[in-house]
Amino acid sequence: MPSRQPSPSFPSVTEDNLLTLLWETASIALCITDEQGNLVSVNAAYLKLYGGLASEVLGQHFTTVLLGVGESQQSQSYEGQMQCKNGEVRDLQVTIAPLHSEKRSLKLMTLVDITECKRLKCALQHSEQRLEKLAAHVPGTLYQFCLSREGKFYFPYISLGIAEIAELDAATVIADAQSLLSLVHPDDWAELEESIVLSAQTLHPWKWEGRCITPSGKVKWVQGASRPELQADGSIVWDGWLMEITDRKQTNAALLERSRLATLCAKVGAILGQGGNLETILQECTRTLVVYLNAKGVKIWTFSSPTQPPQLQAAIGELAGECPAIGSEGMLASEFPAYPLIVDERLIGVLGIAEQEGFTDAVHHTLSWIANAIAVAIDRWWAREALLSRREGLLFRLASQIRNSLDLNTILNTAVQEIRSLLKIDRCHFLWCWPDLRSPTLTITHEASDANFPCWLGDYHLPNLEQMVERIQNLESWQIDDLSVFKNCSPQEACEVGLLSQGITAQLLLPLQTRSGQLGAIACIHFSGPRPWSDREVDLLQAVTNQLTLAIEQAELYALTRTDALRAQAQAQELKQALHKLQQTQAQLVQTEKMSSLGQMVAGIAHEINNPVNFINGNLLHASNYIEDLSELLTLYMQAYPNPASEITVKAQSIDLEFIQEDLPRILDSMRVGAERISQIVLSLRKFSRLDEAERKHVNLNEGIDNTLSILQHRLTSKTSPFAIQVIKKYSDLPAVECYAGQLNQVFMNILSNAIDALEEAYRQDYFRSDTTPTIWIYTQPISSHPNPDIEMPLDTVLIRIADNGIGIPDSIKKRLFDPFFTTKSVGKGTGLGLSISYQVVVERHGGSLECFSEPGQGAEFFIKIPISPIPVLPLE
Repeated sequence: MPSRQPSPSFPSVTEDNLLTLLWETASIALCITDEQGNLVSVNAAYLKLYGGLASEVLGQHFTTVLLGVGESQQSQSYEGQMQCKNGEVRDLQVTIAPLHSEKRSLKLMTLVDITECKRLKCALQHSEQRLEKLAAHVPGTLYQFCLSREGKFYFPYISLGIAEIAELDAATVIADAQSLLSLVHPDDWAELEESIVLSAQTLHPWKWEGRCITPSGKVKWVQGASRPELQADGSIVWDGWLMEITDRKQTNAALLERSRLATLCAKVGAILGQGGNLETILQECTRTLVVYLNAKGVKIWTFSSPTQPPQLQAAIGELAGECPAIGSEGMLASEFPAYPLIVDERLIGVLGIAEQEGFTDAVHHTLSWIANAIAVAIDRWWAREALLSRREGLLFRLASQIRNSLDLNTILNTAVQEIRSLLKIDRCHFLWCWPDLRSPTLTITHEASDANFPCWLGDYHLPNLEQMVERIQNLESWQIDDLSVFKNCSPQEACEVGLLSQGITAQLLLPLQTRSGQLGAIACIHFSGPRPWSDREVDLLQAVTNQLTLAIEQAELYALTRTDALRAQAQAQELKQALHKLQQTQAQLVQTEKMSSLGQMVAGIAHEINNPVNFINGNLLHASNYIEDLSELLTLYMQAYPNPASEITVKAQSIDLEFIQEDLPRILDSMRVGAERISQIVLSLRKFSRLDEAERKHVNLNEGIDNTLSILQHRLTSKTSPFAIQVIKKYSDLPAVECYAGQLNQVFMNILSNAIDALEEAYRQDYFRSDTTPTIWIYTQPISSHPNPDIEMPLDTVLIRIADNGIGIPDSIKKRLFDPFFTTKSVGKGTGLGLSISYQVVVERHGGSLECFSEPGQGAEFFIKIPISPIPVLPLE
């Protein structure tokens, strides 16, 4: 790049070095023209903007470089352009000011480069135009809502789409935000205000859906959403959108109504098809109509005949007025919506309904369909009742009653009673046929007869029954209308003669055979003269016999199935008990072995530690006395020989004799304290294991808990980790409890170990906040076991509560907490026996109770209740 040429001398009215310096160092491009407009001086900023040398522009007319800049004798400012040396055109803000001097008329031009500003302004305009275009094509409207720190609110921006929603132009809303907010429906205003306050307080996205009333009176549904942003001045700005959802709401309402009406039709259809009492069916229909249509009340009237007044069959809710008058063309003078019940052009009733709000056309159409369905159902019910009112209907109902029972006695009793009552005969009985016996036998097991007739129940071995047995075996019905015709009969008709001798004048026998091959028969007998049996009676009785056969088979199958089910249930119960006993035995064996090994280990450790500790304790006293004697002797030597030999003086200084004399007693004291601590630990181990107490002892449970905590001390605090567990003990004065102390200590050990495991797991999951300390609470107190706390009773139980503030236990795990071998710990960390054995020790061994109370996120708390005096309990093998 060529070196910059010095610009010509500054032609000023006065030659001043300061002005020259300002001219050359100015950051704004400056130039001076003469009367002809030629450039006579330019500064360095001008040349930098132009990109050339002074020699290239001086003497040139300024318009050769500056475009769009005119000549003027007065000061003025306008925009222009510069044609740079490299061909680039830069936008300028040009200011021309005349310079008056005595010799010449000059002009000073200041040139400010505004190229980048114009580019940014153009880009901003383009972006705003694009935003406006986008906002115009987006459904609904875009807006910016501001809430100042003082509580004032306004819309800095809202797109033109607001006019279609609220019938307000954007300028009106920007000028007055209340003009838009005042359109919110009064019933929805509280919800809108609450949502804005909540979003402002939490800076969470704002969402709302509600109604507005436009200036023209239209009610529209509007949905809005925005995201708040806290500004530097403390105000909050929401950028979001509003959209009209009236059509969607109406569509959804229509779909919901269609679904509701379809469900209503299906529900009414199911009610009409389920059978039963007509009044019950219609009452259920009215109740369903009220529920699904939100009606005030529903009534159904029926007409037994055109001349009879209407009868109210079902009513529910509030529906004033009687049945509407009926004309030739339908309903007349109805005070409420009423729908005729018509079948085959016969008016059989009226459905009236009182509406809460006006029904839509779809609802009216549905009610018309329901009225037709109810009419058909009523007509069919009447027809079925007419059919059942006849004798055949009663027989079929009898068959249905027989099949609905699974008890054989009930089935047969019902059959003979109903058949006798139906046919108006003197006797009806059921018999079993045993043809395979040495003498064919008929056994009458159930009968229905007048009280004046003798009882026929029992077995019959008459020699003249072969013909009847043969008919039963061949499943042939035997119909005799008049037995008197057999008075003078042949020997082949001996059976009829035998019946006649019993006073029987007419008989109808209908045999049956079950799938198991068992034979039986229903016998209808008359004693009061001839009794013709019509074909219809025979057919219907045969149908009842078939139904009775199925019912007997059902009863036999049910009895067999019930027997098998009871046998299987008994076996399952036995297996369950055996499995439970096996699990308990296995758990007890494992725990016994574990406790035995633990006891031996504890005893060994206590013994091995106790011997050297006793040795240390025994020698510490002598060592202390010896050292004290040596110290006194040394003092005497120092007094007797104040100036010892130099070697002694050097040695005394090198070993710091004075410090040794002072520190040695302290070392002995610390050794004594350590030995006593070891003795206490050994004592705690012995008290915890209680190896020397196989029987019940009176012990202080507070002491047992403290011994357990002493053994677990290494898990409560850690020297290598910041994790530590705080133990809060709130003991009450407890009476001595007669118990198995070693077993209860194991219970305390299991529960406290589980609590520590739970707190360690919560710590690994970052469950505890910075201000929360992992804590175990232990409470003890004597209580009364009486279930009513208001009654004062002696304190006969000790309650121990052990709680932690860990993660808690879900219900699914809490149900199985005391099951043997159930554990949630990983393999190698738990056997699933701790709480199971603890439960057995507390409940079965001591007659107490062990309960766990826990909710996820609320920690866990165990309640242990131990009777102060022993009560009879199961032995823990």
